[in-house]
Amino acid sequence: MEGQEGSVKMIQEAIERLIEENREYG
Repeated sequence: MEGQEGSVKMIQEAIERLIEENREYG
């Protein structure tokens, strides 16, 4: 379970970065 939670956090961070990049280019 702990491993899954860690993966989710990494995925959320990656998504947030993509959103920030989209805002900059948008």
